[in-house]
Amino acid sequence: MSIQITSTNYNNQRANVILYSSTGNTIPYTNATQISLGLQTIPFIYSSSTLSNEYGVFSCNFTGFSKTCIISQRTPADGDGNTYKTIKIGNQIWMSENLKTKKFQDGTPLDNIEEVSSATWAAANGSTTRYWTTFGDVATYGLLYNQYALLGSTAGGAASGNICPIGWHVPTDAEFSTLVTTLGLNAGSQAKSTTLWIGSGNRTNSSGFNALPNGFRISNGNKSQLLSDGHYWATSGVPWSLNYSSTEFSRLTHYAVTGCSVRCIKD
Repeated sequence: MSIQITSTNYNNQRANVILYSSTGNTIPYTNATQISLGLQTIPFIYSSSTLSNEYGVFSCNFTGFSKTCIISQRTPADGDGNTYKTIKIGNQIWMSENLKTKKFQDGTPLDNIEEVSSATWAAANGSTTRYWTTFGDVATYGLLYNQYALLGSTAGGAASGNICPIGWHVPTDAEFSTLVTTLGLNAGSQAKSTTLWIGSGNRTNSSGFNALPNGFRISNGNKSQLLSDGHYWATSGVPWSLNYSSTEFSRLTHYAVTGCSVRCIKD
């Protein structure tokens, strides 16, 4: 059986899921309704208690008489083949995970194949030193990037100018400002994850942005503040930052060789 999603779904709104089956078997969709598989259109409403304000569509897996439906619209694949969960906040659609690609959108690798030393990181300068680095578990925290990595590949072609997946881009300063304005009072509390922050740093993540305390790589190449800070690049080169003790975003001036996280936004 294959699943075709026929409409985009926002929180507490209705979408249609079309199911296809070559067997024609009948399985229960709910306790009250049975669906004879074949070509069927099923109206389905999901609850905010499942994934609050999640932007997405239904992904359904059926095994015998059991069903699992998950709201999970992911981005297209980045240059490394990774896809990311997404969240709609106001009129913007953001990745709700940190970027973790080591390649630009067109598949061109960044300028380091392996983790670089502190001295090499600190010596980065311009278009041939577009570096990524790890800090903590990559599956959880993603990667950190110097500012040069935001400039894209020099290999040529329109796609090469983007580290984000197709249809997505590194946010501008104005777009980050819109996010913070949309969240309003205590924007940091609404954005911060419910786990991993030190001290009393965990917050509600009521927005679904899921900001993580992934620290940063300082201009001298040292790594700092894992579990206490999160820093997110904007195209202006001035990151938007959160600290474990804060309930608001701040803007911190960093050198271009500083390693910060990236959250892409939908075009």
